[in-house]
Amino acid sequence: MTSKTANFLKEISTRRTIYQLSKTPKILDDKDILALVRQTVKNSPSSFNSQSARAVVILGDEHDKFWGETVPAVLKEHIKDEESLKRNLGRLDGFKAAAGSVLFFESQNIVEGFQKNIPAYAHLFPEWSQHGSAMAQIHTWTALELEGYGANLQHYNGAGDAFLKEHDLPSDYKLIAQVVFGAPQGPPGDKEFLPEDERVKSFGAQA
Repeated sequence: MTSKTANFLKEISTRRTIYQLSKTPKILDDKDILALVRQTVKNSPSSFNSQSARAVVILGDEHDKFWGETVPAVLKEHIKDEESLKRNLGRLDGFKAAAGSVLFFESQNIVEGFQKNIPAYAHLFPEWSQHGSAMAQIHTWTALELEGYGANLQHYNGAGDAFLKEHDLPSDYKLIAQVVFGAPQGPPGDKEFLPEDERVKSFGAQA
């Protein structure tokens, strides 16, 4: 194994979920965060090179508003049980305390265009779209952690429509996930792994 491969595998293994995040100390300037996300999204693969992934970086007041107003409004509309609502709203404080978020969308116009142009695979393009988004998410998450951020992945996708309307973004964008990032204030939790040979099989390999 080359040193490049070893370093790459180490980078993968050090990408962990961290919930204890804060806005300080500041790690990257806003322009550098944006440049990082542009590169990770640009260079993430997609089916048929569809490039359907879309990312919106929210920082400062926009980040606080999303987690402090937009998402709570959606939860209050859909969760009627008071205890459940209180529990869910309480989780949002930790996300709001972070430095920023990257909202990942998928352009449904692009997905539907490929479905129309390649009907034999029409039923697969929505799934492939999710695959492409996931790769953009993991690349962005890993790159942010390599810069010194902690991060976690969320799926408050019901807030997508309200966010699109508020910022006059294309209505065909479908919110898929949110990478919340900030200065880490604690270590990741313990993580247990299943046996490697249970998850990875091999046939035909020589000793």
